[in-house]
Amino acid sequence: MDPEGLNIHIYPSNFLFESRIERIASCLISNRAFKAVWMLGVSSSGLPKREVRPSGVVLHRIGIATAQHSTFRKIFAFLVFYLATYRAIGRKSVSCVNAHSLSVLPLALSLKLVKRCIVVYDTHELETETQSSTGARRQLAKLIERFCIKKVDKVFCVSDLISDWYEREYFISRPTTILNSASFGPLQCNDYLRKHFNLSNEKKIFVYVGLFAADRGIEQLLQIFEDDEGFDGVIVFIGFGSLDVSIRNSASYGIRVFIHAPVYEDRLGEILSSADFGVCMVVPTCLSYDFCMPNKLLQYLAAGLPVVVSPCQSLNVFVTAHSVGVVASTLSLTDLRAAVVGILELDGSRLRQRAREVGLQLSWERQQSTLIDEYKKYIE
Repeated sequence: MDPEGLNIHIYPSNFLFESRIERIASCLISNRAFKAVWMLGVSSSGLPKREVRPSGVVLHRIGIATAQHSTFRKIFAFLVFYLATYRAIGRKSVSCVNAHSLSVLPLALSLKLVKRCIVVYDTHELETETQSSTGARRQLAKLIERFCIKKVDKVFCVSDLISDWYEREYFISRPTTILNSASFGPLQCNDYLRKHFNLSNEKKIFVYVGLFAADRGIEQLLQIFEDDEGFDGVIVFIGFGSLDVSIRNSASYGIRVFIHAPVYEDRLGEILSSADFGVCMVVPTCLSYDFCMPNKLLQYLAAGLPVVVSPCQSLNVFVTAHSVGVVASTLSLTDLRAAVVGILELDGSRLRQRAREVGLQLSWERQQSTLIDEYKKYIE
């Protein structure tokens, strides 16, 4: 470790919802891996330029805002962000730079040359294999990543399948997987959701946490809970997004379909523990989705919720290996309905116990232990 050095985490966002980066940065400063830890993000209207998090991590929002601007403006803003990064760092001694996206990886490597620091590439997904990465854009991204990744000192990924992919694709040492796990605390069994929505004890509560967007299986879930009268299940959607209106327009809204406003992570576990099952429906429209390991899945387990998941490779392998729920055979409405109904026929008490066990095994407390061990190998 280098307790006298500065660690910088770079990501082109306003840092309102970057829980993974916040956890990693907080872990590093609390374990005294570095004297100071910064997060460098993009300036955003109405947000302070500088914030000191409770952990002691300092957030700097730099450059110019890019929302609602033309492509040219966004490119210009990104170049300004690069220059603003150098200006923010100035002559400070830097020990480690973490690039949290491919777009800032060349910037991190340029800092390695100037500051003689190490560079960590912490990928949040398979950026070159997303829906938006196609054609010439994908080829350019893969070319940049192939060149840059062999010059970094360490690579972290969010799932084992993504780590395996990087090892095969670029012929590098296998990256270390650091899951987007939830912190593990006492199980706060309660009736919050039943009381909040006036639900009887006979109703089985399925909960969906996340963005209300396409390719999340929301449309299919609405059909299941609208059409099927063969089980006493209700579903609560926690979050926000473009499909909010579709959910509220459901024929069963207020009866078997409900919406709960987004909640902060420190309260989410308590609310989840008042449900019976978690739902994680990722439609594998690209390789990045197929290999994903959503943090919502791990949040469900930490709260003791067995899960129903879509048949993405990563979700299928994980749920089957850990015996924590049911995997839909296909994405057809029939098979998704069978999975939702089928989990009700299993031993719920045993499943909840198993979910908690796995939640503990993969908790953030265990993940950060692995993280610190890896840093010890690279920083004296």
